[in-house]
Amino acid sequence: MAGDYPILNNYKTGAPVTDGKVGHLTASQEQKLKQMWAKILNYFVDHKDKPIAVPADPFKAGDLAELDDTPAAVSQWYSANKTRIDNVKYKTVNDALYLSGKTSAVVPRDFRPLFGDRPGSRSFRNAFWQAAMSHQHPDSFPLAFLIAREWDVDRAFQLLVGAVEWRATHAMDKLVWQGEATMNMRMMERGLTYVPGKDKLGCPLLVVRVHENIPREHGEGFGEKYTAFAMEQASLITRANGERATLVYDMSSFKMENIDYGFVKTIITMNNTIYPETFQLIIVYVNSWLFSGIWKLISPWFDPIIAKRIVFAKNVQQLQAYIDIGQIPEEMGGKKKFKREHPMPTRKENEPMFDAAARDAAEKNFVAAVDAFEASTGGWIKDNEEPLRGEVADTFKKSVAELDPYIRARFLAERKGEMTAEGCLVV
Repeated sequence: MAGDYPILNNYKTGAPVTDGKVGHLTASQEQKLKQMWAKILNYFVDHKDKPIAVPADPFKAGDLAELDDTPAAVSQWYSANKTRIDNVKYKTVNDALYLSGKTSAVVPRDFRPLFGDRPGSRSFRNAFWQAAMSHQHPDSFPLAFLIAREWDVDRAFQLLVGAVEWRATHAMDKLVWQGEATMNMRMMERGLTYVPGKDKLGCPLLVVRVHENIPREHGEGFGEKYTAFAMEQASLITRANGERATLVYDMSSFKMENIDYGFVKTIITMNNTIYPETFQLIIVYVNSWLFSGIWKLISPWFDPIIAKRIVFAKNVQQLQAYIDIGQIPEEMGGKKKFKREHPMPTRKENEPMFDAAARDAAEKNFVAAVDAFEASTGGWIKDNEEPLRGEVADTFKKSVAELDPYIRARFLAERKGEMTAEGCLVV
């Protein structure tokens, strides 16, 4: 499917991919970006008083416990829900912590959205900037949608609005606040996704171990929730590692029990519409006779632009066209020693989240940086020149780094020391 995909040549030459990236835009592309920002800023104004409702259970995963510092209330909840938490389909990381005797909250129970929004609603502007935080430069977020719609501004804007509204209704800010705590424990133990290293162009590898997904082991809603969490982690990892990643579907050892069309469709849909430029290459690593029939069913689900990025590899030799042998995990035939384990989250790693005063100060700086960038961008659109816009973008980037520890639980790669505080991979 990727025969006419230009980036494949970059894997042969080793040249970095720059097309459509900040600092490498053509005059025409820059003009399209200005038009996109004009629409975004106008939309902020038009929808200022139109909050987006957030349901209590966005992923329909059912009633979940949230550990806190009132042991009596927590014990009461678990006493009333013993049957549910004893079932592997519904047991969360929080449940496993509680059952092991660790009842202290690993993140604060009371979630606070940015920009003063209430937990039950989000402004479009809030959801937009929460998404933009996953990028080195605010321009990178709208650029992703422009590329996904081949620089058609109207279509790109429609796609962006849909993605931001989805993020709002699914409370993605709360999802990363809670982190792994409310994820299905069995899915975390199995290690359905992991980041073992980088490809030949230095892009982080997100490996989906399809053969470890067993649908009967997780309840309704957990698959979509886990996928959203994994995609958000991938987006955060790319922030300090070239802005894009490579997605590898590891379908080796794939069996009938792994067939989960809902899970696969969720990943594809998020790839198409919510995170359209997160992955510059998709590698399907497959040696299963079952796959050909499945592929006929799922291939139409891919957006045509995304479909061009799909390549197939049947063995480790073919994988080496995109990934050096030293970066390919041993379980896929490579030489990379990568130990999959799931040390449990702790309160200590998320201690800044409990410091409300420090969070307020960091958020104040972040909001000021957002205001400054919007003002600078408005001037750039009108006057065609804004020499300080780059500096304002740098201030935004610094404010994001300052705020991040107060609004996001640390995840597995950070806990295992595979990622620095700045987000750089060390695997």
